[in-house]
Amino acid sequence: MPTRIIESRSAAIVCRDLCKQFDVKPPVTAVRGLNLEVVLGECFAILGPNGAGKSTTLEILEGLQKPTSGEIELLGMNWNDHEQQLRQRTAVVLQDTHFSEYLTVGETLDMFRSFYHQPLTSASVLEQFELVDQSTKYVRHLSGGEKQRLAIAVAVIGDPELLFLDEPTAALDPGSRQRLWEMIRSSRPDGRTVVLTTHYIYEAEAMCDRVAIVCKGSLVACDTPHNLKKELGEPHIVELIFSKGAVVSMVDTLSSLKQSLNATSVYQIGSTIAFAVADPLLAVAHVGDFFQQRGNAAPQIRTRAVTLEDVFIQKTGQIF
Repeated sequence: MPTRIIESRSAAIVCRDLCKQFDVKPPVTAVRGLNLEVVLGECFAILGPNGAGKSTTLEILEGLQKPTSGEIELLGMNWNDHEQQLRQRTAVVLQDTHFSEYLTVGETLDMFRSFYHQPLTSASVLEQFELVDQSTKYVRHLSGGEKQRLAIAVAVIGDPELLFLDEPTAALDPGSRQRLWEMIRSSRPDGRTVVLTTHYIYEAEAMCDRVAIVCKGSLVACDTPHNLKKELGEPHIVELIFSKGAVVSMVDTLSSLKQSLNATSVYQIGSTIAFAVADPLLAVAHVGDFFQQRGNAAPQIRTRAVTLEDVFIQKTGQIF
């Protein structure tokens, strides 16, 4: 059967009805009929709790695993028929990358540069990722942040059209994490597509054009961070923080509180209940009155703006 090329040249990735089952006992289905489309030039995040199938999905897209069923196209091609072409046009940064410790940074870049037909210059990439001073340093002497910058530099040196980042800032301190993201931003010329997974949801909110949230192998949401936050209905969150175990006996009371606050969305994480409301000050006053009328001490109360993390928890966690 001839390869079907996608009609829309604006799509970097097309993923249709993707399934992945691992033949263990009992069988485990990691991905269940996943549908995604990533537009050329956008920064796209795949988020999900542990065991959601996001890493498996990314590995399939990267050509590191084969799907059980479904259709995948990257840059109008597929891994079965165009592996060599896709290896030249895509790159992967793993969460933990190991290089030869007895090569220098410059030698490592030069070695990987030789694998590509039209690579960038080592000098330009060293400068871009602030590795000029480390170019003669052996890999074994690099700090954690320097090693991760080298991993991304190695991926970028082939000038890929599609770059996959798997937890690129894991285990970095906040300063190194912010610095690395600035470098990733600067390495995105027009047309380069970036797909990433991260546990730092605020990174996805700040960096990405669109975000997909997966849970139990299925897609539960996909949109811009702004639009996803709008789905909660109101722009503010009022959190009620209860003592351990106290929230269990108050489910009926909290359901009544949701109605009286006119909250558009409610979710629970641990002993904290979060309400999406329009006016946080009015809601706080109402919460105090609500518990006082029932003879109960009010829980600790905290207010803040809605974040993408609220959407993530609401889509994948407990909801009243």
